[in-house]
Amino acid sequence: KRFATVKIIDKAGVLRNEANFKDEMKHGYEHFYYSDGNLYWKSDYRDNVQNGIFMVYYPDGSLKRKEKYRNGYRKEGYCYDSLGNNVAYYPFKTQPEFGNGLYALQRHFRDKWPTSLKGNMAGWTFLELNLIIGSDSLARVGSLKAEDFEHRQALANAVKTMPKWIPGTFDGKISETNYRVSLVLTTDGIYLTDLMNARRSIAPVNSPNSTN
Repeated sequence: KRFATVKIIDKAGVLRNEANFKDEMKHGYEHFYYSDGNLYWKSDYRDNVQNGIFMVYYPDGSLKRKEKYRNGYRKEGYCYDSLGNNVAYYPFKTQPEFGNGLYALQRHFRDKWPTSLKGNMAGWTFLELNLIIGSDSLARVGSLKAEDFEHRQALANAVKTMPKWIPGTFDGKISETNYRVSLVLTTDGIYLTDLMNARRSIAPVNSPNSTN
């Protein structure tokens, strides 16, 4: 169907989530509920992007957060304690962070990449990795996509040797979070595609002008 409302009901028969979709994208309202059926939060979407008012509630129904979005960008945001008093604003959800950022993450893959897999690429090879960053700050492999066993093993070994991350948060609490990593192997090195796309030109790994 072009338009649909998707509902998720738990084993106890309680509605936990409902959302409107148009052409397989969120469009309209989305509601999440506590396990007792009380409203947890509600938001509005337009073509899969938050647009409108976002409200979060405490289990007793009192207001915890109110934000206003326009085309995916937050324009206003307020947080409240259980008594209705304003408190310092904090994001509803944050993504995990790797040490000193994306360049440090890219450097980690370069440092841990097997020598046998370097410098012999015919064209570009794309690799995808879905990490699970736990509340213990450790990264684990959720899923990975690579053309052969050697590349899959190289990705898994790079994850095993990662230092601790700054974990993500959800509603102000540290939470297990999925984190997607997309890599591209070229004749002169391995790059995070996010960084590769952000640069107009790519300096080779072994270039004397390359520091990242």
